[in-house]
Amino acid sequence: MDISVGSAAEAVAKCQELLVAGRVNFFRGQTHDWPKLLPSLSRRDGEEKVRAAAELAAFLEWAQAVPQMASYWSSMSAMIAIAQHYSVPTTFLDLTTSPEVALLFSKTEGENPPNSRSVIYCFPRDVLEIAEGVEIVEIDVSNLWRLEAQHGLFINVTNEDALQDLREKSIRIHFPSEKISDVEKIKIYPTRKSALEIVIDQWIYRNTIDNVFHQFRSSATVWTGIKRNTYPGAFRWRTVPELLSSWIDDEQNWLVPTRESVSSIEDVQLVSVAALDLSSPTRAIESARAAIAPSIRDFRSGGPLPQYVVTLANSPQHDASVSTIVNRCWDGLRVLPYRLEELIESLCLTVAVLAGRAEGVADIDDWPKHLWGEVELIDAAPVGGHLEAAPVSKAMLYDAAEFPERDRFTKYMKRRARSDKMAAMDLVVDPWLIFDFEKLKHLFVTQFVPMSIDGFWKSDLEECDGKLECMWSISFNPALLGFVTNSRYRFNSPSGLEPQIDRVIYVAKDMSSPDLEEAFLSCMPIIIRKGEPFNVKFIDYSMDDRPIWEIPKAIEQCRRIVEIGGISVLRVFSTINFNDEPEEDHGHPGLGAFEVWLIAKGKLAAMQGKALDPNSQLFKNFYADLLKSNRKIDRKAEAASDWPGAV
Repeated sequence: MDISVGSAAEAVAKCQELLVAGRVNFFRGQTHDWPKLLPSLSRRDGEEKVRAAAELAAFLEWAQAVPQMASYWSSMSAMIAIAQHYSVPTTFLDLTTSPEVALLFSKTEGENPPNSRSVIYCFPRDVLEIAEGVEIVEIDVSNLWRLEAQHGLFINVTNEDALQDLREKSIRIHFPSEKISDVEKIKIYPTRKSALEIVIDQWIYRNTIDNVFHQFRSSATVWTGIKRNTYPGAFRWRTVPELLSSWIDDEQNWLVPTRESVSSIEDVQLVSVAALDLSSPTRAIESARAAIAPSIRDFRSGGPLPQYVVTLANSPQHDASVSTIVNRCWDGLRVLPYRLEELIESLCLTVAVLAGRAEGVADIDDWPKHLWGEVELIDAAPVGGHLEAAPVSKAMLYDAAEFPERDRFTKYMKRRARSDKMAAMDLVVDPWLIFDFEKLKHLFVTQFVPMSIDGFWKSDLEECDGKLECMWSISFNPALLGFVTNSRYRFNSPSGLEPQIDRVIYVAKDMSSPDLEEAFLSCMPIIIRKGEPFNVKFIDYSMDDRPIWEIPKAIEQCRRIVEIGGISVLRVFSTINFNDEPEEDHGHPGLGAFEVWLIAKGKLAAMQGKALDPNSQLFKNFYADLLKSNRKIDRKAEAASDWPGAV
């Protein structure tokens, strides 16, 4: 049924009339009445549809791995509904129980051409319930403020033919189109975000960046190709310790977000932050503290929720943006079990650097050094989220890097961690394997979070005039970080672009004979259980221009590998082209047993450019040595006092 009215107000009134009469229950606003109702996935075909399906699969994989999504794990429909709500193409169609919300979705972003008309679809629940191939999906929105503000629900459409029938059975109210105002947008897209929405933003940001980079086949793909996985060979028997709740002192509030309704941000106490003294970072922080500290203490004692209003002395055009960022930061931090003083310290520094950046303070980039002395630039990202970089105190970073599982390191890795913690972080990147949680948490919230926000704000000022049009999504939870690395990892880490970190053995320049023996012996539990064999890669030789088989130290190490029986855990052949430069080329597959044996025997150079004859005496000699190697390393493994057997 089609009903035509003269205005948007009349359209809402008609919807309310139908709702009160019990004739309809759900609504959908559209800027135009297209001939068909189609879910977003159905509007794609060919390669676009394949990419959309892959994007949904990636979201679901992420959602099932993130603790904050745990309340939705029992319902695949709920997780798909959330994906749909955040613009991932699905077979779902958005509806609302509110005529007013439907009206806002029917409004256009720009000016409307003459005679343009919008539409609100009105659906009875019983019609949807009996439709074949249509499922009503209603999910818990208590921690999804945007969906709650939109009074949202969905229908899952597995039979597109049913949609045409639903369209015919709906009541369609047509009316002149209107442009949506900024105030109206905020009603359906709240500027503040819940704890769960902040986490979802991390996936959206990373996915968007990945999609942009994947359109190019250039050096830009290096950034998305960087993998930060801990190198198993750093641990004896290549057994990487698992994350235990004891790392966070069994504090479950780090893993389960506080559940809040969007109504929690409707009754707030406005807190003015003005007249900041930006003459130095210390004075800026102290002047911010005068306004911020009392409001946070009051909130922690059961008082009202603060909403901060920042007023800049010389850049009033940025007041709204700075206030928005500060409140986003506050919403991200306040739901987590940080200590009171940590919250105050973090928010005060955030306000100080945002204001200093907006006001054009000359030495703003040097503020971290003024505050903390020598700094180290580190990268961090939550599981499945986007990487952020920020400077932190080098002394505090080194102090936090206690390597709590260091007793399980190989002897070589123990020395590496003692002599150069940053070098150890080239190979071990999981935060629970590197840091004392209490120290990491303090460093993360009081330094990394404010400075990573400053990095976003700097970019937005330069590229978007401070209008918050640059994408950003900051992680506020140290317990959910997937990795923490020094920033040089992007350029110098041997494992940064390693496609199969669990199938490689790194041989460092400073590894002694006992170190080599432990590294290769540690592979034996995997080999015994019929696991895939390994390749060898030589690291720390980047300053030497010669091929690895011409470097005396590397040749000596190859000889030692053969002597200890190490070639037995390697692939017989790698896919190496002997004319390649293997050393620091991360895409290089590494060396196999035959190549290591040739280098040890001084025969590799003579083999270049020659066909490999498996019946030659050279091969017979190699296989004879390989059999001896097998017996030798078997004996060594079984003789080890802590031999775990096949794992």
